[in-house]
Amino acid sequence: VPRLPFRTLAMLPDATLPAMDKILVEHLEHNHPVGELIARYATADILEPVKTHYLRQHSMCEPALTAWFLRVDPAWGERVLLESLGGPGYCRMAIIGQTAGYYAGPEWEKVAVAVLNGNYPVILKADAVRALGQHGSKTSEAAVRETFRYWHEWWKDRKAAEWNEENRRFEQAFIESFAHAKNWNVTAGEWTTVRDLCITPDCKARAGECQRGRQ
Repeated sequence: VPRLPFRTLAMLPDATLPAMDKILVEHLEHNHPVGELIARYATADILEPVKTHYLRQHSMCEPALTAWFLRVDPAWGERVLLESLGGPGYCRMAIIGQTAGYYAGPEWEKVAVAVLNGNYPVILKADAVRALGQHGSKTSEAAVRETFRYWHEWWKDRKAAEWNEENRRFEQAFIESFAHAKNWNVTAGEWTTVRDLCITPDCKARAGECQRGRQ
């Protein structure tokens, strides 16, 4: 059981620590909180016992283990992440972003984009938008931009009284995703498009600031 926080341990250069596999499984079977260590250091050699534990616990809120599954068995990890989207509300509303904090590969991105296009709550979509900005590939930018465009068309002619805090946060999530994107290169000209998709004055002002910062 580590005394250091995961963020510190994750700075170590080791890709995996095969010698720790056995003890990590033992701790997991005794319900010790080692999910983060498995996500960071475990090899695929312990896939079956970890799967067995996960299925036995039948927990839908394990972002660290979900990330590990995505790394060592992408198809299984994708299935687990999709199942988590139907789990308890307190978990699924942030499962996309929390999982990406440990690992974000092609299958993770596939699910995140599917959330944007699917029948999911706005708060879950906002989590996916932010996470794709932080962890998504260059190709995911188009999906986020198209979702923003669709959202704009839906709200542009509606009365302000129909707005609620949830939709304000969703709009803010788009700005944050473009402003802090790691793999997207949003040019000054593209910020004009983003600004035009904003509806509230605060969103337009923030987009304008970002645009000036690119000039």
